[in-house]
Amino acid sequence: MVIYIKPFNWPEVTKFDRLQAVKYFVIHHSAYKGDIDIWKIHGLFLDKTTQVPVYEWHLANDWKGVGYHFLIRKNGDIEGGRPDWAQGAHVLGYNNVSLGICVAGDFRYETPEPAQIQSLIELILYLWQNYPAAKVVRHMDLSPTECPGPNFPWEDFQVRLRQAKDEAEKVKEYIVSPDAEIEEAVRLAREKGLSKAPKGWDYTKPLSEERFWVIIKRLMRW
Repeated sequence: MVIYIKPFNWPEVTKFDRLQAVKYFVIHHSAYKGDIDIWKIHGLFLDKTTQVPVYEWHLANDWKGVGYHFLIRKNGDIEGGRPDWAQGAHVLGYNNVSLGICVAGDFRYETPEPAQIQSLIELILYLWQNYPAAKVVRHMDLSPTECPGPNFPWEDFQVRLRQAKDEAEKVKEYIVSPDAEIEEAVRLAREKGLSKAPKGWDYTKPLSEERFWVIIKRLMRW
C-alpha cells in the first residue's frame, strides 16, 4: 500500500534520538477547533510585518518542534512531522516506543471528518507494513488525559480498522511475486513442449526474434 505524506523540512541542525522500538501508534487530536497545519503545531509562523519566521508554541517550551510524526488535516491530507525513526514528544513515558498521529480538530466539541477517519485507517495500514506488531491506542490509554476527546468515534473506528486490515490480508493472499509467476510459466511451457531450454536458463534476458518465432511455431502446433 502506498500513500502520500507531505514531508516536513527540518533544519539540518535538528538532532533527534532514535526510537528504541515501535510498540504503539498513538492517536491524538490537536485540541484546536477547526483545521490546523503541521507548521502551526511546529510553532513556526511568519511575522505579518517582516515575513520573518517566528518560533512559538512547541519551540517556546524548548522542544525541538512538532512532537507528532503525522498530522491528518480536515480534508484528509497527511502531513509528516518527525521522521518515523525519531523519538517523538507526544506521550510521556512512551515517546521512545511509539509513533504519534495527530488528527486535526478539538474532539471535545466537534467530530472528525469522514476523510480524516479514512486517511487514519490508510495511514495505519501503511505503517503496519513496517511495524506489524504495533498496537493502535489513544493518548488517553497511556496517560491521564481525555485526548483524543469524547467525540472521537473510537469503537466505530476500531471496527472499520479491523475490516480494512482483514481486506488487506485477503488481497495479499492473491498477490504473487513476479519471480513466482515466471517459474510457474516456465514449468507450464516445459510441460506443454513449448520450451526446451535447460534448467537454470535466464528467462529475464530479452527474447531473440528467432526464438520468438520458434515459440510461435510450437504454439500453432500445440
